[in-house]
Amino acid sequence: PWTGEPQAILAESDLSPLGLAGFFACSADGRFFAAHTQGNRIQFWETRSGCELGRFEVQGPSLMVMSPTGERLAVMDGLGAVTIFDRSLKQQKVLVSQSGKHTLLDRTMSFSSDGTLLAINIVKVPGGPQPPEVWDIAASRRLNVFPGRQEIHDLAFLPGSRSLILAVGTKPLIWRLDPPIAPDDLSGHTAEAWTAAFSPDGKVLATGSDDTRERQTIKLWGPAS
Repeated sequence: PWTGEPQAILAESDLSPLGLAGFFACSADGRFFAAHTQGNRIQFWETRSGCELGRFEVQGPSLMVMSPTGERLAVMDGLGAVTIFDRSLKQQKVLVSQSGKHTLLDRTMSFSSDGTLLAINIVKVPGGPQPPEVWDIAASRRLNVFPGRQEIHDLAFLPGSRSLILAVGTKPLIWRLDPPIAPDDLSGHTAEAWTAAFSPDGKVLATGSDDTRERQTIKLWGPAS
């Protein structure tokens, strides 16, 4: 039963101001945790034991997401460049490079269920919304680019598949990568859908919107149908 008592204390968990403000990530099953710590480092822990599993140096991080199994961590900097950190191999590599005089107004990343693919969505200033991209991590190769230039508010891989849900405009879209075809429309909200998230088993999709005057609206979907 839940007691509210700490189960483990993370070793050397000297979180930075970014870490204290929520710059951290967790695997889908809660076994692995990573956070930004003092010294501009990302540290990994195994949550059951509290033991540290590795640490990596980073520069100017703005977004961090962990793969569902906890094997990989994707960190985006302030320009939109993405570095992949591999916990088991204790290796890191730059997946996407960015240069220029711009800032990011918005950014989103999502791993596929097996951690082999990464979807990336950014909004540049100047430059505006950029088409979402899907990258093969092992090959460091861009696989697909979204066929359109709409502002995507959120995206997420459908668990167990190579399809994504995109929160765009007033309704979510299903973007199927195999084969790459035009996205499917779903019946939508009456105003813009700002976010999307799956249940852990992938059977329910929730989308959020501000399409009512008094309260924001959440809709639940069955992605399989």
